[in-house]
Amino acid sequence: MSNETAATGLAARFGLSSTDLLPIARKAAQKLGSGQAEEAMRLFAQLVLACPDNRDFQIGLAEAALLADQPALALQAASAAIAFDAKGADGYLLSGRACLALEDRAAAREDFAEALSCARALPDDKAQARIATLAEGCLAALAEDHD
Repeated sequence: MSNETAATGLAARFGLSSTDLLPIARKAAQKLGSGQAEEAMRLFAQLVLACPDNRDFQIGLAEAALLADQPALALQAASAAIAFDAKGADGYLLSGRACLALEDRAAAREDFAEALSCARALPDDKAQARIATLAEGCLAALAEDHD
């Protein structure tokens, strides 16, 4: 979902767009980057309430929830991100990490495989290459753990 689309949820009720929420999103990302997981999660949760159809906000919430040891919330946000873009490797990677934290290895394996497949579909993208490497590592670790 583009950050420039009309907002839904609470933001729409107040005549705001996703773009109007970007300063809060930047603050949430800064909190996440500095390891302030609870505060980042709180901010991203507010952004998702304000604009639930913004995929970037869902991804941010999933990342923050994982860092805050809230895998069920992370899985919910990652699932929403996947629903908005089924070819987005980052959503599957986050979902896989959440499933792993919830001890659902079969679902984690499926998500990591899908992340790898989606990331490989865009081989010239450095972010996708990083996701592919992470997904491969997770799949390898799950395979070793299974043996």
